[in-house]
Amino acid sequence: MPFAKEIQTTVFGLLVAFFLVAIAAGYWAVFGPDSILGREDNPRLVEATSAILRGRFYDRDLTLLAETTETESGVAERDYTQSAMNSVLGYYSLRYGVGGLESTYDTILSGQALPDDWSTFVNESLLHRPRVGTDVQLTVDLSIQQAIVEAMGDQAGAALVVSVPSGGLLSLVSLPTYDPNTLATDWETLVEAPDKPFFNRALQGQYQPGSTMQTLLLGAASLASLDTTRQFSGASDPVDLDDIALNCVLAPPEGPITLIQSYSYGCPQPFLTIAEQLGEDTVYSYLERIGDRQTTLLQAFATPTPTEDTTPTPSVTDEPEANFQEEVLGQGNMTVSPLTLSTMVAAILSNGSTRQPHTILATKPPQADDWQPYTVDRNPIPFFTEDTANALLNAMKSAFAVSPLADMPRPEGVEIGGQYAISHTGDGQVRWFVGFVRLPSQQSASIVIALEPDASIDALNHVVEQTIMATIDNLTEATPPQ
Repeated sequence: MPFAKEIQTTVFGLLVAFFLVAIAAGYWAVFGPDSILGREDNPRLVEATSAILRGRFYDRDLTLLAETTETESGVAERDYTQSAMNSVLGYYSLRYGVGGLESTYDTILSGQALPDDWSTFVNESLLHRPRVGTDVQLTVDLSIQQAIVEAMGDQAGAALVVSVPSGGLLSLVSLPTYDPNTLATDWETLVEAPDKPFFNRALQGQYQPGSTMQTLLLGAASLASLDTTRQFSGASDPVDLDDIALNCVLAPPEGPITLIQSYSYGCPQPFLTIAEQLGEDTVYSYLERIGDRQTTLLQAFATPTPTEDTTPTPSVTDEPEANFQEEVLGQGNMTVSPLTLSTMVAAILSNGSTRQPHTILATKPPQADDWQPYTVDRNPIPFFTEDTANALLNAMKSAFAVSPLADMPRPEGVEIGGQYAISHTGDGQVRWFVGFVRLPSQQSASIVIALEPDASIDALNHVVEQTIMATIDNLTEATPPQ
């Protein structure tokens, strides 16, 4: 019957429709949630992300540095408790992302690194509680950080203190910086600011090394067994480089002086003579070590910046051909970061090799009672031979002995070494201190300070003195980070 045939056709169509609906329902039940939740515009994902209670930051003495609290609206709010730590902690913002150590340890702090176990499923999926991240204990020491920030004041520049031999960063300062607590209102102003507060000078700054290059040249001379006690006449004579006259950083005594003395006073003329004696191939081969080390060092840190063209020294797209004299004097194509120089000094303190610098000591997951030590890369980074490192260590102690701070008070048995240096940029001079402190217990720290532009010697002296005093106090009182 025609009517029965129509019924059969209708029933068959309904069965096909139900079958397709069942397949679609099964797909969305099994695979759909992940694809929907994974969309950035999904309101539930945004809501869940905004409610995450990120882990806390603590310094090495377990002083609270940053925490997240839940507001009445359900949106979590990040609070940074110590303004001196701003340049190292960075920022977390639902709108602007993460920077600094907030970025480096984002997966830990946000809880993404935690296992998807039964407890996580119950709390987040069934009870709809916000995810809780893991707390992080840093190697950074708040008291050293505060001393340096206070000493630098409004002066632009960078400072690093690294524990030796552990490689833990005791302090990392970059100024000017920003207040992460007011990021929402200040963002546009900060991004357009000419002094580039988002730019981390300690890690990302690529400075011409200037007379800090003399440490490497002295190392090359030592490796080549050149006589560093040789007397140089006219050691204090200026070296003319284009429109710049390079002079001794500190006033040397009258008459001939040795290469070690030339290093102590930062006189360029003898090092130009030594470089010519070593030859271009030897010098360039030795200087390339620094460039190779810089890439390795920066792999340890995530330092995104929302601005472009933030290098404090002029950058050149098409690098000009190297000029040997300019490279030897630290005014050529080669650039260094304060982090690299700090690690170089750490190697000098450690018989030629040092550990990868790091900023994390331990973590504590939610509901955990104890801190769990964090495993870091302990593979040594070679810089010098043991004999060369020892020669440079003694040279740095001799340099500090004639510095403006030679007579500063210190506990008995504490050794201090370091060279004052200057580099020239398009914006003026950068003043450097590259040195160390070492306690009788052999606990040590490398110290690198760069002040720019055109900082006075008195300003540098003040920062160096306060940094050394704070570092000695804290190495004496506390066990260094591992």
